[in-house]
Amino acid sequence: AASESKSAVDLTLFKTQLRLATERIYVTVRDSINNELQGHFGSGHLVGQTPRKAAATPTPRSRRARGGSSGGDRSSLPRSAGSMRRQMLDYWGNVLETVGHMVAALEDNHVPVFLIQHVLRQLLSYVDLRVFNSLMVRSQWCPCNFSNGETIEEGMGKLDRWLTDLEMSHAKRAQGELPGLKDSLCHVRQAALLLTMKNKHRATVDDVRKLCPDLNGKQLGKICLWYQDEKYGTLGFDPDVNYELSDLADDDDAEMLKDDESVPFAITDLVASMGDINLDEVPLPPELRRDPHFRFLQPTPSEPQQQQQQQQPKIAATRSVTLATPTRSFWG
Repeated sequence: AASESKSAVDLTLFKTQLRLATERIYVTVRDSINNELQGHFGSGHLVGQTPRKAAATPTPRSRRARGGSSGGDRSSLPRSAGSMRRQMLDYWGNVLETVGHMVAALEDNHVPVFLIQHVLRQLLSYVDLRVFNSLMVRSQWCPCNFSNGETIEEGMGKLDRWLTDLEMSHAKRAQGELPGLKDSLCHVRQAALLLTMKNKHRATVDDVRKLCPDLNGKQLGKICLWYQDEKYGTLGFDPDVNYELSDLADDDDAEMLKDDESVPFAITDLVASMGDINLDEVPLPPELRRDPHFRFLQPTPSEPQQQQQQQQPKIAATRSVTLATPTRSFWG
């Protein structure tokens, strides 16, 4: 009984250590790529940059008293719309390059699609957060105007096509799909739709909320309030729409998105997604070759070697490893 109790304790400890190690590796990989993406938001880059002068935000009532307007403070806009557009498109190109290299590296190292899916989804959510929050602070290179909405849509179109190709590639290799990745960019996608919406001066509150179901009242009100069409000079949103959106906003609504630093999967789901794994084609790291505890990972020995090892306990004859779906009795 004492031996069985000790085995149960050892098993619980092993499960805990395995879970913590897996989560630590996942967080390290994710944060490393986040830091690389962060470099695109640095000083002098396109987003995350607040206006030079922190002018007070006009309220819907004060805007209404002045008869409304088609735009916000022009002093926070870049001098050249073409420069802003190039900067934005360069940003989306850098995002694609960084994320593409990440996916290729994970695939080359035989990382399960299940983990690639979750890493990629959180990275896209981080991109969504940074670009959307830049709209909320009227970043110099990410203003609430028509041209910026067009540029965001163009950049996201490239990203969407890349994601579609990635999903098709994984499906062809029968490694599963990566569903819902495009939804990770829902906030900035809907903000761009709002910025490029036609006949804004005729739009109602219901029209705005239907177009942007994932944005709260405060976020919608701020975009509508600051919007301007510097390209065609069309009218902006009716001041009554701004006022109603502000009234509909909840006190708990946040204007800025928050980064999700959680580990979005359970170890049971990870192992259940892996199935059978053949390690014959995977080079064994030198550290594991030298460690006797990992002798079972060594390639199948030749016949003379097999004869010499007949007197030794037979551990394994191949590096083919089967990871069966764990039972509830083990993983709880």
